[in-house]
Amino acid sequence: MTSFADWVSTADAVRGTPKKLEKHAALARYLGGLSDPELIAAARLFAGAPFPRRDERVLALGWAALSDVLLERSRKGGNDMAASYQRHADLGDVAAELIDASAPSGPPLQLEDVAKAFDAIAAARGVAPKREILRDLLARATADEARYLVKIVSGET
Repeated sequence: MTSFADWVSTADAVRGTPKKLEKHAALARYLGGLSDPELIAAARLFAGAPFPRRDERVLALGWAALSDVLLERSRKGGNDMAASYQRHADLGDVAAELIDASAPSGPPLQLEDVAKAFDAIAAARGVAPKREILRDLLARATADEARYLVKIVSGET
């Protein structure tokens, strides 16, 4: 299994350079070592989507659920979130800043865990079960992992 941290490192490398050849090289190094199912999941996430375009499923997680889970995970307040958003204007960066000092709990996230969590969120009925799945996912996420998870969940990629 491939760690989600490896996916995050590759996403950071791609995000961190304006040079197309460096972006291609980073993606080729990472994607070349994946199994077919991992390759599909990784490509989808690099596109900023929890599901393929042809898939009609949606996460249906609103701002209230996302912000509640972020505040719970970070043990911060609404004012902290508002101040962070003023600095960053990007929900993923807000998540990373809020969670930064809070260590993850549970086993490190694997790429497959993220894909399965998105599948479970889409299948869940009602806000409470969706929130619980997201809570479990973010509890295991580092600050950098949370940045990308929140970007994908919120559609801010």
